Order: sequence, then structure tokens, then C-alpha cells
Amino acid sequence: MLCDAPSHRIFVLLPPLVLSIGLVPDILVALHISYEGQINVKFVRKCLFNGLKMNGDLIPWAISKQFLDPNFGELSGLRIIRIVTNPDSQKMGYGTKALYLFTRFLEKKKIYKNNTKLKTKKINKNEKQKNINIPAILFDIKDKVLPPLDYVGVSFKLSLPLLCFWKKTGFDVFLIRSHKMQLSNEPTVIMIKKIFKTKKKIPCWNNTYQFEFFKKFLNLLGSEFREISTV
Repeated sequence: MLCDAPSHRIFVLLPPLVLSIGLVPDILVALHISYEGQINVKFVRKCLFNGLKMNGDLIPWAISKQFLDPNFGELSGLRIIRIVTNPDSQKMGYGTKALYLFTRFLEKKKIYKNNTKLKTKKINKNEKQKNINIPAILFDIKDKVLPPLDYVGVSFKLSLPLLCFWKKTGFDVFLIRSHKMQLSNEPTVIMIKKIFKTKKKIPCWNNTYQFEFFKKFLNLLGSEFREISTV
């Protein structure tokens, strides 16, 4: 699946072992992510006007449709599709730690990106043939340069444990779909964490969207959201 999806990546949390010994260490936590956004504003406005439903870019299209703001699709985002913890390491805080380190990595990469200087070295044909190696399975996260991002988001079926987990890691609720999923009979929720200063076109978008969400949510508590558990 990942081979057919160039915007998808997997980040893993590993125990402190030396990778040079040639063994693959046990994976504590795996984060499956996808890059989203950077959609042309005119294209988003046209799709919203004509009521077209596009595949991919789940969060940009959902938020743009909910708040009728085509400018949100222009922002660069990252969606965490799933986070998986090793069965032997569950309930130990590794998932929270992995998410904390990942968001710190995203925030610091923008600072390091401008100060990084790449050094090039000329290699002759004989050296190039001798240094051919099999591609590594794992790469150090410090060697990866991510594009500048405006937010990190996640979408999941609404449940109290998941809501508390994402809330304590700094994510805020921006959308709860009123229609329920067919399999689980539960509504889906979108939570977003703003990590960088966004473009001047839509300043303070997170505060504006959250205000509109809470206003609509309170109005629908007696009807569409009356079955949501509060315990």
C-alpha cells in the first residue's frame, strides 16, 4: 500500500540500541502518516460551489467544507492515519512519548532547515561501484527533512479513551460529524494541532474554527449529539 502512496510515511520509536550490529530492534511504536493540503484555492472554491467530493486530503476537504473556507486547503498539513503500540509495551506511555517526540521533531525541523548546509563530494566511477550498498530498512529521523507544515491532524471514531489520549498530547477538536459510521455506529471526529505560524491569508484560523465548532456543537447537543457519552 505504501509503495502506491508516495505521500505516506512510517515513523517508528525504537529502544536505545546500536543499529550498526546488523539487527532490527523491536519496534515500540509505529506512526503511519500522510501529507495533505497545498491545494489550489480556486480549485477548492470550485469544488465547494459545485458540491464535488474529492478523494484523498481528508482533513483539508472536511474542514474547508465544514467552515466554508477554501483557504484552509492551501495550508500544508500532516495527518496521522494510525498509531500502533507493541502489544508487550502497551499502557506504558510509549504512544504518548512517540507522539510528543514526533511533534517536537516537526517543530524543530523548520529551524534546522535554514541553518543546514549540505556538503557535496566528487566521486569517481571506481569509488561509486565499490560503495554500492543495499538500501537500509531504517533511517535516522535526524537525516530526514520534512516540508514546512502548518498543522498536524488526526481523524478517528469518537470514543472517550481516544479523545483523552489526543487531547492530552495537545490536539483540539475541530469537527464531529453528525452522521455515524456504518460499522461502528459512532460519529467520527477530527482533531488538529497547530504547530507553525500560518500564512497571512487566514491568521488565527484555529481560534475562529474552534469558536464556530463549539457554537454548533452546543446547539446540536439536544438533537444530533444527544447520544454522545459524557462519562
